[in-house]
Amino acid sequence: MMDVKEGAKLDVSLTPEELASLREHGLAVFRGKLILKAQPPITAEQLAEVERRVGAPVPHGLRGLWETAFGGKLDYDLEVSFDEHRYTASFGELFYPDSKGYRDLPGWIDYERELAEEAAEEDGEPAPDALSVLPFGGFEYLERVYVSLRPERNGEVVLWASGLPPAWKVRLNEDSASVIAPSLEELFDGLSVDENPFAEGANPNLRGIRMAEAHDAVAAKHPELALKLRALIEASVFDWRSIVSRAFEGTRLQRRAARKALAHVTDKDDVSLLQSLLAAKVPLDGVVSGDATALALAAAHKAHGVIAVLLDAGVALGDAPMVFAESLPARLVEQLIERGVAFDVEAVLSLAETGELASASAVLARARRHGEYGDLAKLVSARAEGESETAAKIEAGRMGSYLSAAEHRARAAALREFLEALKKQR
Repeated sequence: MMDVKEGAKLDVSLTPEELASLREHGLAVFRGKLILKAQPPITAEQLAEVERRVGAPVPHGLRGLWETAFGGKLDYDLEVSFDEHRYTASFGELFYPDSKGYRDLPGWIDYERELAEEAAEEDGEPAPDALSVLPFGGFEYLERVYVSLRPERNGEVVLWASGLPPAWKVRLNEDSASVIAPSLEELFDGLSVDENPFAEGANPNLRGIRMAEAHDAVAAKHPELALKLRALIEASVFDWRSIVSRAFEGTRLQRRAARKALAHVTDKDDVSLLQSLLAAKVPLDGVVSGDATALALAAAHKAHGVIAVLLDAGVALGDAPMVFAESLPARLVEQLIERGVAFDVEAVLSLAETGELASASAVLARARRHGEYGDLAKLVSARAEGESETAAKIEAGRMGSYLSAAEHRARAAALREFLEALKKQR
């Protein structure tokens, strides 16, 4: 479940005239959250048609959203939990009729009815008269957000996410569903952005940037209204930096802020911030993102300074395995092995392909293993062939990569050298 009761609180009031002006720019506001490309409010006829299709009344919260905007786009961060897996949802769409999306709202309702009828048929039961959930948003076919129509759980919000193939390590690998909020109102109250989109040099790929762009369009015609709009957007910024600067007492809000801080630490190799977290006694053994701890994320992001500090700190670091260990120096690999850290086969491959052959061999000889290694020689050979093929495609102009063709060929050569070493060990 998301931390719905700890989202930003709105302190920005908009007059009916100002809301009408925002409408001219395709914007609407529901519970202090901005809806982009907002559709007109639902009509009585449209509401009746939805309720006919699902066979039940639309819960109060969703009806309130639709009375504000019957569809649109969102640009907020939404972190949820599937058991121990920390998942960032792509809750960017609010479905509506004729949206020209992957499916429109009636299409998603029909899809849910098909699933319900198939399940009933498999159980030897008659087709249900009403759906148990109503899909109202999500992201294409990969994620859907529902409100429950069950009388005993009416209005609860459920997230369903499609799992990725097992090759996508540390990611969600099976279809999962979870109740993420007691009501739609509380879901929207908890929406936030992790970084201020108005900050100088803000990453253009961060959530919130599209809201900042909408603000700029409003400012060109309504500068005073734009000031209020900016305040509204900034009210939803999750100020994790301020929270982690205070003494850690273990509240849900502080744990959430700590995850954001550790994600930043491992992404930027920010040793200074890590030292502050250590001084504040922030736990470092929990899952930060996906199934990865701070230590595992630091290895994946090549934050070698952070890994060194974590290993020297003498604190619990969790039991997440090293999955990605690209270019990890031998001294750190040795320390990880001594600490009993487990290594996934992907870590061995990433060490080998970046020339850390001695480290890859040390992992095979002495480290605790995670998962199945299978026919390692076959895996190494296939990886080497794949690197060579990628190099050829880059040279032919048929593929792009953050590495050059020469760098991919160097990886292939390193893997083949490792393969020869494996053969000698047999």
